[in-house]
Amino acid sequence: MSQTNMRKHNMSQPKMQIMPPHDATPTGFPIMITKT
Repeated sequence: MSQTNMRKHNMSQPKMQIMPPHDATPTGFPIMITKT
């Protein structure tokens, strides 16, 4: 997933926007999907 797609996905997912910035890294992205 490119950073652009990740940002668009984050913008459409308010739950992810409240996540800590370090969780928005490519490595943490799959973990965020699992959490939500």
